[in-house]
Amino acid sequence: MSVLSCMISLLAYGKRIAMEYGNAGSVFWEGENRVMVLHGGRIVMAKFCAMVENAIDDAETLFWQRLMSTADECNRSELDFNTLTDDISFRRRGCSFLDNKSNGLSNKHMSVTLVKLLASKNGKKMWRDKKWNTQLTREYLRQVDKFRKLLLFCVHVTGGQPARGTEILSLRFANGCARSRNVFLLDGYVMTVTFYNKTDAGWDSPKIVPRFLPWRVGQLMASYLVYVEPLAKFLRDAIGHQSHGGEYIWADEAGPWDTSKLTSILKQRTGQDLGQDLGTLKFRHAAVGIGRQFVGDEFARGYKDEIGEVDEPEDETEDPLEMSAGRGSAMGASRYAVPSDLVKHLSQRNIDTFRPLSQSWHRFLGLDSRKGDKVNKQKRDGAEMQATPAKKTRFCLAGGPTTSATTCDQLGAVRAAAPATRIASTVLPTMPWTVEDEPRRTQSPPLHGFD
Repeated sequence: MSVLSCMISLLAYGKRIAMEYGNAGSVFWEGENRVMVLHGGRIVMAKFCAMVENAIDDAETLFWQRLMSTADECNRSELDFNTLTDDISFRRRGCSFLDNKSNGLSNKHMSVTLVKLLASKNGKKMWRDKKWNTQLTREYLRQVDKFRKLLLFCVHVTGGQPARGTEILSLRFANGCARSRNVFLLDGYVMTVTFYNKTDAGWDSPKIVPRFLPWRVGQLMASYLVYVEPLAKFLRDAIGHQSHGGEYIWADEAGPWDTSKLTSILKQRTGQDLGQDLGTLKFRHAAVGIGRQFVGDEFARGYKDEIGEVDEPEDETEDPLEMSAGRGSAMGASRYAVPSDLVKHLSQRNIDTFRPLSQSWHRFLGLDSRKGDKVNKQKRDGAEMQATPAKKTRFCLAGGPTTSATTCDQLGAVRAAAPATRIASTVLPTMPWTVEDEPRRTQSPPLHGFD
């Protein structure tokens, strides 16, 4: 027997064992399926859902109060996912939905965050004598990192069956030099796409698993990428602090975070809210077990099994529509209106398979999948985000009339942040900032008007 034949035999033997022998049973249910027992530890479903709700609340509070300097909920804005557009086939390096001109989400929005920061009490101390206070700026950046940890937990536990650590920590919001981004806007959702890399060697293509974030978590991720991430990058450069890894959402100076950091975040939160320290692997076991019980067997099977492709019979006849355009069927299919499944291995079938699973998981957690969906734990409605007309303040984000900062120092800081643009803002610290309601046009800023 040759060396190659021996290797193939050993691989076949190992695969047979892996397919025929599973893990020992570790999960059973108590109290009419209200309590999961995993490896002897009891996980109460009510506490599990409350843990997720509390984590989202903490992330929202930290984001708006500490990072956006907006304590009053009436002054908080939101991105309208239904009017934002995203082209998943656009592969130019460094580009994302933030750079789409029709969305109006350019780096000008960084200046909105900066102006609000400088109008706050702590922000005024950060920028003095036309320079940044290193100690206070580092404290702000520490708050950004704290938020990123909370955001990682929220994304990991709310999108559906949790991804592996190396998969979720490789999420990119912008195209890289070797890999395309895997955070998209689709049909009112923020969609993350993870690559199951164990299939690369066998099939020369990764398995694709799209996950859809609930509305509140999607708002947190998108708002962070629009308002805080570019400002944090600017502040790191301003104080001579090394920037973290480029297009990655969760990275530091050494590159993307490793799985041990995710494990630490999960253990801290689950230990605090559930009384059980669940690391990355144990949390995956718990989530799969809960999903099987409350979502259905397809919750686990949909992520585990390959989605088989149906072989279509060959058709040697030419499409008359393609022929009328002066080309053959093969050329038309590969050059014009190419479906997304031919780009980055993401297919409509993947999306149609995994989106209902994410939606069912959201319902179990008591979260809205999209704005306007009704669930039992609905906390917010449109009235909560309204204020009185007397407090309305005009604030232009993109393409509108210019405004001004309150002091020369603040204006200097804003100009330093975006020297190539005209910065427009009227800073009234005691009054909310807002966007006036305008007819929805392609070029209009995708933000709601608030009082």
